[in-house]
Amino acid sequence: FFLHQTRENLGIPLLTTVGHHERLGKGLDLYRHIFGPPYYTFRIGSDSFIVLNDTDKEGLDRPQQEWLERELKNSSPCETHIVFMHAPLQDPGNPNGGPSVPAEASQHLLELFLKYRVTHIFASYGHCYLEGRWQGIPYTMTGGAGGQWSCEESDRLAFHFLKVSIKEGKVSLEVKAVPAPGYAGMGPFGYPAWLWVRSFLRLHGIE
Repeated sequence: FFLHQTRENLGIPLLTTVGHHERLGKGLDLYRHIFGPPYYTFRIGSDSFIVLNDTDKEGLDRPQQEWLERELKNSSPCETHIVFMHAPLQDPGNPNGGPSVPAEASQHLLELFLKYRVTHIFASYGHCYLEGRWQGIPYTMTGGAGGQWSCEESDRLAFHFLKVSIKEGKVSLEVKAVPAPGYAGMGPFGYPAWLWVRSFLRLHGIE
């Protein structure tokens, strides 16, 4: 149902990042079949974009680590370097630690990002909105696309998407709220159940 919605309504390219739920069962094979490789890079003008798969229990496996350093090195002439990853380097919303890349892998990634002057990091995993800096590198955590909120200290407790603009090496973003009256009425458990049933019925033409 989700794929049908995007094909019918999106009108622009959809590029995705692997999440932890794609690790379940044969999910990663299905992901590759539908969306393509679990990590990749592309450029638009002088802007470099790197999409990682950090859902492995060790963060990034060895082949991807080597690929990442090679891609960062090759893209060093670019004006900006934007990194997308599912689990953040650290969980800034939980001082005792939380869903994030393992500590050793996180430190290695941070060293690479600093060495090759990464401009901005986008992450998810936590169902919240948080922003800050990891040793000077700006980051944005955005997990408010439809799941139950899990960060009480989140700056913005609303379903949202981000509109990101890049101009002359500067990254700016706007948080765009998405109304969800059904969620407000049915709550964090009733609404997802209703959404799943509704999607199933519509997908199979039973509605």
